Amino acid sequence: AALTLDGSELKSLRDLGTSLTGLRSLSLANCRLRDLDGLAAFPELRELNVAGNPIEDLDPLFHHEALQVLDATDTAVGGSLMSLEVLGTCRLLYRLALRGTPLAARFPEADYRRLVCHYLTSLRVLDGKHLAGRLDRVPLDEAELVAAAAALEDIETPVASPPPDAAVAPWQEVLG
Repeated sequence: AALTLDGSELKSLRDLGTSLTGLRSLSLANCRLRDLDGLAAFPELRELNVAGNPIEDLDPLFHHEALQVLDATDTAVGGSLMSLEVLGTCRLLYRLALRGTPLAARFPEADYRRLVCHYLTSLRVLDGKHLAGRLDRVPLDEAELVAAAAALEDIETPVASPPPDAAVAPWQEVLG
């Protein structure tokens, strides 16, 4: 079963009740939805579109066993790496859209793609582009993850003083 409520005024997913347990596709684009609390009422949900909503927190997606497709375009998702950690627990998620989010905007595209792929190993399509290249799948090391987290928090990563003739690469170069 599918339900499309794009453009509706929806305060909470809880307003949809608990009788839609067999729902497989839910589109809530531009509904002014602030959070995903109540998503557990849809255990069979495979596709979720929450594009254009002021959602910041993806915690309700933690270990969502059926989710395969998520469109969170133009949301407030990605103020920390926690969003990617949560999505990484959705083992069937293969298509993800995060264009227009703080996460996508904060990094050069190649670094953003590597960062997302680091956490979502089953992902095949990101923002409409296939992840076929090896460069998208190069794992990040601890220093790169710390630099990425710092970049999202808008703080400088503490760096030891380099020797006078050494150059310190900015975090983008660390990820690249």
